[in-house]
Parts: sequence; C-alpha cells; structure tokens
Amino acid sequence: MLNSATVTSAEASLDVQEGIEGESPHGRALRVAMIHLSDFRLDSRIQRQARALAERGDEVDLICVGEREELRVGEGVIRVHPLAKEKAGGGAGAYLRDYGVFLAKALRRLSALDASTRFDLVEVHNMPDVLTFAALRPRLRGVPVILNVHDTFPELFTSKFARPPGGLLERLLKYEERLSAMLASRVIVVTDQARLRLEGRGVGVGRTTVVMNSPDQGVFGPAREPVRWSPDGPLQLLYHGGLAPRFGVETLIRSFSRLRETSPRLRLRVCG
Repeated sequence: MLNSATVTSAEASLDVQEGIEGESPHGRALRVAMIHLSDFRLDSRIQRQARALAERGDEVDLICVGEREELRVGEGVIRVHPLAKEKAGGGAGAYLRDYGVFLAKALRRLSALDASTRFDLVEVHNMPDVLTFAALRPRLRGVPVILNVHDTFPELFTSKFARPPGGLLERLLKYEERLSAMLASRVIVVTDQARLRLEGRGVGVGRTTVVMNSPDQGVFGPAREPVRWSPDGPLQLLYHGGLAPRFGVETLIRSFSRLRETSPRLRLRVCG
C-alpha cells in the first residue's frame, strides 16, 4: 500500500488508472505533473506529496512559481518549472489577472512537456480551479487529471475581498468551479464538510475523495514520551494559523471563554 503522503495523488486515481498499489500499473515509474500557483519551497503540502512520489521512484514535474531546480529524492526526481518568481499581490483585479496569466503560461508549458514526457497523471492544486484546463492536452489523450481543492474558491475569494455573498462574482466563481471539475477525473478535498459543500452545488458528485491534511511524521524525529499534564499548573492551548474569518478562530475563542468558566487553569495563545 502507498504511504499516507502519496495517497493524495495515487489513491484518488484508483478508479481511473486501474489501481496504483505501491507501483505503477505501467510497470515503470510514474511521470506525474503538478500545477500549483505557489512556491514549492514554501508549500509544505506540495513538498510532502512530491517527495513521497519521488521516494518510491516516480518522476515529478512541478509547474509553479519560485526558482528553477532539480532534486534527486530517493530513486526519483523532482523538477521545478517556475513560470514566475512569486505570486502577485494587490486587490481582486490583480489576483484575477495573475490567475489568467499563469493559466496561459501553464497551458503552454505543460503541453510542451507532455509532448516529450507523456505524463501518466496530472494533478492540479487550486486556487484557481480553472487550472485544470492547463492539462487539456494530456486529458484529451486519456490521461487522468485530479483537481486537488485546497480551499473552496468561491467562499475564499468573496471572504478575502469582502464581496457580498450571492453576488455576481460568487455565482461566476461557482460556475468556474463546476466547469473546472468537469474536466477532472477525480476531485480531492480536505474535509467531509468541503465534500458536502461542493457536492451540494453539483461539483465532483461521486468522484470526490477526502484526504485530510496531516503532518509529515518524519520531521518530528523519533517518538518521545508524552508530556504529562501538571495537576496544578496551567493548561496551555495554542493556535497557529490564519486569522481570516473563514478559519473559524472566533469559534475557538468563544469556546475557550465557556470552558474557562469550569476550567480556570486553561490558557489560550493565538499566533496568527
């Protein structure tokens, strides 16, 4: 069986690639392309997945932002093909322009690579979902394409830029989301709630796999004895992550306030 880091690419394509159980159904290393508008060096989720594939001998080509490099990992290799130095900043208009430019460049680059490499699998990491169309050439010749939904795009975009819910932009993004998923063979989401949200609007129905985010156990070193709670001292709770409303930090704070009524030893630290 595949390890948990590899399951994101391989297990989600079981139905469309006749099952990948620890080795390629082609009898050789897989040639996998990933498209993501992020920096490989800064995206731990992409790093873990690409390294897990390379460690078992697969070839992984990343079309992304950042610096060009080639890494030998285990028996495999990771090749980084940057299309820009970094992501664009600014308002909603700048983001949409950056998405459009990146999509055009990714379509051209992936098509050129596929002409020589002939990929076995393409995985697209949103945002945006429309990056699935960069995989049009391999998809037309029957190659499985996975859409890995890191976050539901309509909700993220409207909350990030304070757009009214149910507005024209949100409706357009939901249409983009549905159209993009139609091109994908399978859809990956991180929670059942996300799966239900997408399937509720007709996205990936019957083709969705839940793969929750989890840390790479290898970075923590050997197992250690668990820390015993002090019977008298404070109990420290730590949150580290984004502070945008969509992350639900306010729910944590409200819950903590209620818990403190019966457990005054609790302490909460929020590191945004």
